[in-house]
Amino acid sequence: MDWEAVSDDERREYTEELRAAGGGYSKRIEEESYFKVDWERVPELVESRRVFLKYGKAYVPGREQLSMVVAEFTSRLDKALEV
Repeated sequence: MDWEAVSDDERREYTEELRAAGGGYSKRIEEESYFKVDWERVPELVESRRVFLKYGKAYVPGREQLSMVVAEFTSRLDKALEV
């Protein structure tokens, strides 16, 4: 999968933005793992404003990992069905 883990430095730099996008989730930003993916890969998270967007990348918290897996599965299934 084409996910990039967010570094600690980057997480500290965008702490307020990540917290705002988290929807009041009580877990601390430092304890949460985040992944960067192209925003087109997680449209349902973008639509519901549960991710932070910066330079075309969506910063997805680990708790939303299922959404990324489902989106990746759907994408690969669509490609396989076309073949």
